[in-house]
Parts: sequence; structure tokens; C-alpha cells
Amino acid sequence: LPLYGAYDPSSLALHRRGIPLFDRSILINNDALGKELAEAMGDKEVILMRGHGITTTGTSVEAASLNAIRINELAEMNYRAALLGTPRPISDEDYAAFETQGAGSQGPPRDASRDATWLTYKEMVGE
Repeated sequence: LPLYGAYDPSSLALHRRGIPLFDRSILINNDALGKELAEAMGDKEVILMRGHGITTTGTSVEAASLNAIRINELAEMNYRAALLGTPRPISDEDYAAFETQGAGSQGPPRDASRDATWLTYKEMVGE
């Protein structure tokens, strides 16, 4: 349930594209399990792994890392909203505006190594 589309449109875009669930709590340590996870993930950039965490992909290490950061922030924001009561979801009208005007309409992903969020995290760790 995304709550902050204007706060982080990239996270909302991840949600809008869909985040599947891998309904097993198991270490992916062989080809068969890797194939099972990949099939569950399909063409999505993020998958939740029940009782285990997440797996992310991207066009680069930077893009996959940003997807992990964004899905974590989305989860934290939803958790905090739930503590306050029943969250009010983003309206269909606002979703439609996002799809035509926001990050959801930007076409192919840009080079994540130039993304302002990535550059900020690099600076935080002294790179």
C-alpha cells in the first residue's frame, strides 16, 4: 500500500509495476531453487521472500541497490502509517496522474550511477 507517491515516485513506480511474493522461507542455494525464484519474480525488479527478505534486480548494481533501498523505505513508511491507524491509500485519480506525469511515465530507466539518490548514498559512505 504505497502512501507517499510524491515523496518518492520511484518507490511508487516499483509498487505500481507489482511486487510478487516468493512464498517459501528458504535459502536459495541451488539451480532449481534459483529457477523457482526467477520464475516467481518474472519481469519484476523486486520480489519479497516470505520470512527471508527481498531480492532485487536492475540494469546495474547501482540500480539493483537503489531498488533495495526504495523497497525498504516503502516498507518502513507503510509500517509507520499502520501504527497510526488505517492508512488511506492513494486514489485512483492520483495514480492516473502519476502514470501520465510522474516517474511512471519517464520511459526507460536512466543510468543509476548518475541518480541523485545513488550519489547521495555514495557520499554518505565517503566515495
